[in-house]
Amino acid sequence: MKFTQAERHFARSYGVDLGTPYAKVKRELIRKGWKIDWDWVRSESEAGRESELICGSGYDAVCSTAFVQGDRRAYMTLSGSNAGMPLISITDHE
Repeated sequence: MKFTQAERHFARSYGVDLGTPYAKVKRELIRKGWKIDWDWVRSESEAGRESELICGSGYDAVCSTAFVQGDRRAYMTLSGSNAGMPLISITDHE
């Protein structure tokens, strides 16, 4: 995976690194006071969903989730086809 310097810098503003497995990204965000944005997750998926990840299927599948801290949001895209589901993108808007 290749990321621009700007993409890496932006991810670091959240305290995470692109290419890092999701489990580690999640632990780090929670440690820093972030919470899963269940309202966003539920609005993006079928009713009653228990998992915070919304995943596609296929060869280049991706997964998405969102975290919230106060008024700040973190929308994440993860690789669903690589071991550990590494973080491939993080933005502050959908």
